[in-house]
Amino acid sequence: MAERTDKELIVAIQKGDIESFENLVTRYQNKLLIFIYGVTHDKSLAEEIVQDTFFNIYKTISRVDVERKFSSYIYKVAKNIAISYLRKQKNDLSLNETFGLAAVSDDLYEDAVKKENQEKVWKALNLLEEKYREVIKLYYFKDLSYKEVARALSLPLNTVKIRLKRAKDALRRIINYEKQ
Repeated sequence: MAERTDKELIVAIQKGDIESFENLVTRYQNKLLIFIYGVTHDKSLAEEIVQDTFFNIYKTISRVDVERKFSSYIYKVAKNIAISYLRKQKNDLSLNETFGLAAVSDDLYEDAVKKENQEKVWKALNLLEEKYREVIKLYYFKDLSYKEVARALSLPLNTVKIRLKRAKDALRRIINYEKQ
């Protein structure tokens, strides 16, 4: 059975399926722990914040917009809860320190989303046929020109261009399919 998308899980949770919520927790728990630990530098506090994040998500699941990217939403909720926790911990935080924390956590959020996107691309890349995968790797990861790729693979230049276009189209289809 194929892994269900975030959208499918959320719709099921909104209909009362607790098992789908457990799947959602499993999918995001470790990622959120790493993200929040980067903000708090305190393992037990990070665990508490992640638990509160899931509790908050569960309480408000009926308001989650399934047409929007859930991963962005859950990271934003976690970030806001972390900032609230840290403000409570340090009532004497200056305004500048508070804004500094928000900026740092935004960077961590962006890094986490970027890493997640990279993982999706690598996963999609591994689904391509070898002949397309090797063209993509040489062109994008080794920064070879079309001519250099053609020489490396002993292929005509036009074949390299066609394979690269087909590979990009296939990657786009795979990634867009996984978003649904």
